[in-house]
Amino acid sequence: MDRNEFRKYAIKHHGISSLTVDSYTSSLFKNPNALTPYIIEERPLNVASMDVFSRLMMDRIIFLGEPINDYVANIVTAQLLF
Repeated sequence: MDRNEFRKYAIKHHGISSLTVDSYTSSLFKNPNALTPYIIEERPLNVASMDVFSRLMMDRIIFLGEPINDYVANIVTAQLLF
C-alpha cells in the first residue's frame, strides 16, 4: 500500500486531520530495526513477495498493535475503505 496515496485518501475523503495520520504512521515506524515478515505468494503466471501485513490487508484483515481509540478507529475505517 502506498502511504502517500492512503494519506491523501484519509484526509480528503474521511476528514481525518493530517496530524493524526502522520502521528499514526510515524508510530508504526518507531523501531526501524523491527523485522516485518515477508511472504512469497504464487499465482498463475506471477510470483510476488510482500509483507505479511499487506497480504492480510488484501483480505481485509487488520492487525492492531495498540488499544482502540477514536483516532485508531478512524484510521482503520479509512484503511478498510481504501
